[in-house]
Amino acid sequence: MKAQHYFVKAMVLAVVGWTATAAATTAYNCNACTEVQYGQTAQSHASTAGAYVHVYDFANNHFRKYNVDREPRLGGGYDYFAIPTIPTAAEQNFFDTARATWVLNGQNANSLKT
Repeated sequence: MKAQHYFVKAMVLAVVGWTATAAATTAYNCNACTEVQYGQTAQSHASTAGAYVHVYDFANNHFRKYNVDREPRLGGGYDYFAIPTIPTAAEQNFFDTARATWVLNGQNANSLKT
């Protein structure tokens, strides 16, 4: 079952890795999260300003896209802000296909925990 988990996770990362923009694109799992937690997940994984971060939740069939921006902080460092953005049709279709595969493989929320 663990091998299926990694296959599905790799599939999601591969399919949402495509984007029509030059910005970096990544995807992270956040099962049973609130909207605030989805944004926090995107913020915590942003490494550069203007990066698109995708957050997915197979268990609840949620797929979110954020444009993570940063502002200089007084005293050094940066504050990061996750701005909700609508996924492209292609990105949404990739997620839908990956989730359908996950469902067909009989996965459950516990199998997505890392």
